[in-house]
Parts: sequence; structure tokens; C-alpha cells
Amino acid sequence: MSMLFYRKPLKKISTFVANFFPHLLWDFFYLITVLQNKVKKMYTIAQSAGLVTNKCKTILYKNIFIKNNWGASPFYLKFFSFYPSYLQMSLINLRFYNTNTNPQRLNSKDLMWFVGFVEADGWFSINKNGKYAKYEFAVELSKRDIQLLYKIKSMLGVGSVTFCTHDGIELARLKISSKTDLISIIIPIFDKYNMLTNKHYDFIHFKSCLLNNIVYYQDVPLYTRPIDSFLKTEEILKVLYFDCWLVGFIEAEGCFSTYVEKQIYETASFEISQTNGLEIMLAIKKRLGISANPYLYESNYKLKTTSIRSIQNVIHFLKQTPAKLKGYKRAQYLKWWHSIRANPKYINVNVPFKY
Repeated sequence: MSMLFYRKPLKKISTFVANFFPHLLWDFFYLITVLQNKVKKMYTIAQSAGLVTNKCKTILYKNIFIKNNWGASPFYLKFFSFYPSYLQMSLINLRFYNTNTNPQRLNSKDLMWFVGFVEADGWFSINKNGKYAKYEFAVELSKRDIQLLYKIKSMLGVGSVTFCTHDGIELARLKISSKTDLISIIIPIFDKYNMLTNKHYDFIHFKSCLLNNIVYYQDVPLYTRPIDSFLKTEEILKVLYFDCWLVGFIEAEGCFSTYVEKQIYETASFEISQTNGLEIMLAIKKRLGISANPYLYESNYKLKTTSIRSIQNVIHFLKQTPAKLKGYKRAQYLKWWHSIRANPKYINVNVPFKY
């Protein structure tokens, strides 16, 4: 009789699971997503305090995850609590570590390129949002280079792309404001590959406030970027990732052009600039073998060359460096190539047929 007593409920349960299992599975994964998002916030606090150990993870789980109400139903919490502890922790750890092995997201030369690119067209900011401090990392480009922003977004795996207009110019912006993403993705990149100009001071200030968990804007220390360069010319030239960094910097601030000025043939020109960037301009001059010297225009230091030998040096550098131009600047560079190749004035310049 006891066997018959249990058979019927089991049959009903199996029918229920067959009919509603897809919904239960969906709800289960929704629960995991909620857990991941909440755990990430707690993990970043523990990480900044240097408390990230297996014991700490267990304490956080037992004392915070179950006691606090996250909007999930008690059924979900009970359902989740039935799983073995090792499975609970493995589920929680899904977002603690980046397990994505996509080469595009782990390519070091692209990260070096990215740091150089941000040095010119990116920023770290702490803005006032009511009484709170809002942390944001952003990169802004002309709308014509929107595909490059999406490439960067794909490489990082986080961020959102928005559009705006400034002085009648349509712009596209990739911004990241999630504290978790800033701490787990952005800051490690710039810790490993430091910026080389005084913009690095911005990063140091931003990182300090973020990791110290300064929540209210009134508690953010006053900050003004120093005018002095973060590194001297010789120190910049010794940086191992300087070449890939420079390709990224050229992507943002370089200009490849040709013009006619009282001559039969066009003259090829390469130009690059940076605000308060004398040291970095001197380093670029030496690395590219450019004979011209940087000059000051308003607050910008500019480096421009039309020398045939310097043009050859620039082409050779961009050819042999592992990191490559990626966006609109790549198209501009290739067009510049074709103009030089077709110009008898540059017959002795070795222009490759493939980039």
C-alpha cells in the first residue's frame, strides 16, 4: 500500500515538471543572474579591502546573501539553498573571474593600443549626481568612426554607445559607469599598461576615489591635473609597450594628408599633437625618426613632417608594429599610401602593398 501511495504523487510531479520545467529553468537562470549582480557589488567592496579569500566568500554568502532581501521570492532562496555548497559557490563565482577565452578580448597588443587611444580621446571623470559621486570612463569620437567604438566595446565586453552633438558636430561615445565593470575590467588594464602623459594623474585620482568607495560627491578630494608630464622623454622611450601604445595614439591624434603648394606634385604630410605634451612629442619624434621639432600652438604641442625620409620612417613603423590602425584612420592611412605610391616625388619610398 505504501508503494501505491507514493506512486501517484510522483506521477503528478513528473507531469508538472514536464509541463512547467522550461519556465522553472528560465526562473532559475534569472535567479542566478540576480545573484551574480548582487554578489559582484559585495565582491568589489571585499576586493578593495583585500579580503577576497575563500573564507570571505563563504562568510559573505551565509551572512549577506540569505539575510538580505533582494526582491527574489522566498521560494527561490529556499530552492537555491538545497544545492550543495560547492555548487553554490561555483555559481556565485561565475562573474568573479573572466573565463572568456576569446582572443579578441585577451589580446595584449590591442590593450596596449587601447591605452594609447584613450590617452588622446578618452577620460576618467567623477561627476556630481545629486549628492552622490558618479564614476565614468568614456571614449568619444566622430560619428563617422562609430564602428571603431563598437570594436572597442566588443573587446572590453562592457559599456554602452550613445550619440550627442557638440558645436554642430555629431559624436559617438562609449561610456562605462558600472563600478563593478570599472573595477574588474577598466582599472586592471591601466594598472598593467600605464598611460604615459599627465592624463595618468587623472587615472590615479579616479582609481583612488573608486577603490576607497567614496559615495558622496562632497567627500571627493579636490583635484587639478598637474601640468608637468608624468614621464620624461627617455623614460617613455624605455616603456616596453610604447610602440603599440603609439599606434593607438596615432589612431586618435595622428593625421595623414597630402596638399599642393606651388608645386607640380602633391606633398605628403604626417602630423600629431597633444595638449601640454612636449615630452610625449619629443619621444614620438625620436621613435619615428622625424627630423622636425615639436612646436607650441596655443596649449597644443604639434609635430609635423613632410620630409621624405621621415615619411618612410612612419610607414616602416606602422608596418612592423604588431598593433594596427583600426578605424577611419586606417582608411585615411591607406588612401595616403596610394597617393604616395602614385607620386613620382616619392619614387624611392618603399610603400608596402599590404597593411
